[in-house]
Amino acid sequence: MFAVYRSRMAALEAAFPTVRFVHLTVPLTTGSSADNAMRERFSDLIRQTYSSGRVFDLAKVESTRTDGSTEFVNGVRALVPAYSSDGGHLNETGSGVVARALVLMLASL
Repeated sequence: MFAVYRSRMAALEAAFPTVRFVHLTVPLTTGSSADNAMRERFSDLIRQTYSSGRVFDLAKVESTRTDGSTEFVNGVRALVPAYSSDGGHLNETGSGVVARALVLMLASL
């Protein structure tokens, strides 16, 4: 799957050389550590491949509590429960946390 992602992104970058693409890591859930582990494997490939600074690490933001500590389930990064009301989608609090981080990241480009 990542090979397809990388190929399509390369084609987009070639077709639109003046566009600055930003890569995002995969969102997390509050649930299954197996599911989040698979998501993190893909996110790690994005982090490693596009480490030049145009990666918004959504997974890191979603798993970081307001005190700076990280939410883990069975040793795997997970969505902070306070950021979601259904375990998979951001609530108002989570949306605000992610939006602030995204704006700061984009402003740094």
